[in-house]
Amino acid sequence: MLGPVYTLELLNANRRIHRYPWRGFYVIVLLIEAQWLTIGLWDFLFASDGVRDLIYIADRLLRLIALQQGLAIIGLAPAFAAGSISDERQRGTLDFLLTTPLSDAEIVVGKWLAQATQVLHLISPGYLFIALLGGILGERADGIFLVIVEQIVLLYAIVPLALSVSSVSRTTPKAMVGVYAALGAIVCTEALEAPPILTPALWSYSARMELTPGQHAMSIASLLIVMLMALGLTIWRLRPAHERQRDGTKLIGIRWWDRPPIGDAPMRWKERFCGDWFSVPLWRGLQRWAKCGLLAGIVALVGIAWPTLETFLVMAVLQLTLCTLFVGLRAAGAITGERENGTWESLLTTHLDAYQIVRGKLWG
Repeated sequence: MLGPVYTLELLNANRRIHRYPWRGFYVIVLLIEAQWLTIGLWDFLFASDGVRDLIYIADRLLRLIALQQGLAIIGLAPAFAAGSISDERQRGTLDFLLTTPLSDAEIVVGKWLAQATQVLHLISPGYLFIALLGGILGERADGIFLVIVEQIVLLYAIVPLALSVSSVSRTTPKAMVGVYAALGAIVCTEALEAPPILTPALWSYSARMELTPGQHAMSIASLLIVMLMALGLTIWRLRPAHERQRDGTKLIGIRWWDRPPIGDAPMRWKERFCGDWFSVPLWRGLQRWAKCGLLAGIVALVGIAWPTLETFLVMAVLQLTLCTLFVGLRAAGAITGERENGTWESLLTTHLDAYQIVRGKLWG
């Protein structure tokens, strides 16, 4: 009985994202990158050292597209799958889905396959380019095959991780930030350690890592274990987490007595101090000076434990990425969240005009 959930999830995802135009856009990007190879073919036909130029360009392009495919999986899979369950809960349709004769395993597996399939459909043209470039360079067929299989297994392992976070998160932005934070920590940790265990599909070609077939097999096995554990956790916690989210009261990210007066900018005050924006237990109860001191202490301990340039580069990239994602996701849900909660119409009936609403949300 996976068919109904699988089909419904694909229809809902296509209605939200319209993956076909995005797939065409990605093909255009790949074709633009392939123009670099066309220059190499021109040199190969008419220049004396054209063979060397062609091999150089094909090698760089293969490394670029392999890394690009891996980063696309890291970036797109959580964005597509993180709201699969939390959106159902916010719309109130998860109750109807749980009352059907479908088991929890059928619901979760159907959503998992649908979300992973649509991401694979979007990035699949890149694997044709990888196979073509591997043939030009004379790469072993099993090496190219292992890289492609590792990336596909990585995709099917990230999606259940996003589903597990979505099942326990109240809102989609919180689920996305949680998944991106976990993936960022894994990627940065494995970038400092060699050889990587879970993410060799990202680094094997881009960083010219020489991995044995045994290491590739261990990586695939590790990803499969993570995938099965995430699926099992999601199936186990689907109904209990939904009951807790439905029956529990909404948490407020800041205590009412810590809020300043509203003043002359009500929309800016509302965006800044109201709502359940990524509130974390225990963390939200700390004062601002305690939060800053705790973060500074963690950064100092990491810097003292691993005093290398790579450590500081990884921390800088991680901070930039997480801050950008936090701001982007919060801004992306500023208006759609009002519409989903049914408060957008009430907001439009106030004396505030569109400029004041949007500008207040921007600054808040």
